[in-house]
Amino acid sequence: RSTAGDAMNAPAYQLDVQRRGAEVQVAIRGRVDLSGAPQLLRELGERVPRDGTPVALDLAAVEYFDSGGGAV
Repeated sequence: RSTAGDAMNAPAYQLDVQRRGAEVQVAIRGRVDLSGAPQLLRELGERVPRDGTPVALDLAAVEYFDSGGGAV
């Protein structure tokens, strides 16, 4: 889970990345918007392997997703 920053700078989303069998499951909760997109991209780059492993993306608990978040 993402725990970056203090309460004032904490992202408006929560990120959970887990390896399950042959795939990586990525769950995002909360708000994905322009202000949090750069940090989310950094975290994804650090935590999701870039080795061809299949990734399952769960956005079911995303409350808000704007065009800035679409860059993710």
